Amino acid sequence: MMRAMILRRGGDLAIGEVERPRPGPMQVLARVRACGICGSDLHFAKYADELAGGENKLPIGAAIDLDKGVVMGHEFVAEVVEAGAGGEAFAPGTRVTSVPVLPDPSAASGVQPIGYSTAIPGAYGEYILMSVPLLLRVPDSVSDTIAATTEPCAVGLHAVRAAKLQGGERALVMGAGPIGLMTLLWLKREGVAHVTVSDFAAPRRSRSP
Repeated sequence: MMRAMILRRGGDLAIGEVERPRPGPMQVLARVRACGICGSDLHFAKYADELAGGENKLPIGAAIDLDKGVVMGHEFVAEVVEAGAGGEAFAPGTRVTSVPVLPDPSAASGVQPIGYSTAIPGAYGEYILMSVPLLLRVPDSVSDTIAATTEPCAVGLHAVRAAKLQGGERALVMGAGPIGLMTLLWLKREGVAHVTVSDFAAPRRSRSP
């Protein structure tokens, strides 16, 4: 067993115990070192009952049972403690992060999202499972706190790459939350001279450089 923060029906969040996962082939079990609180987690905690719906499934295909509970948390860095067959390259003690999904052929989408599935506990627990092909080693020079921002940082980078901005074009970022600010930083790194960030909340606007 392991301790975790569990979300149950009615938005109830409480510390409890869940089954400690075991790594299968091409998986590793890792001890969580740091995990961010995503805005998606706040919305999910507030609207989980509605999101579960009549079929008790999220749009991404994750089966959730709020009576059993969901362990959220998908912005993480963790330390490998055990590897399944095929994961021997990641020795115990290796710090890693990952795309927050676990391949699952039985799922409609082919994956279970880490942190939004009753079957796959997220990083608000002591341990998580990760898929070996999706692992990223964390350099020793990168702190746990910074490494835990890999996922939101990647979201911003993906948005910039998808925009395919040409030289001299301007950019508008709608929203000055963490993802919006990550996108702003990537835009500036890519050399976009003029970036406008829009947000209805004055405190957020004031944080934009």
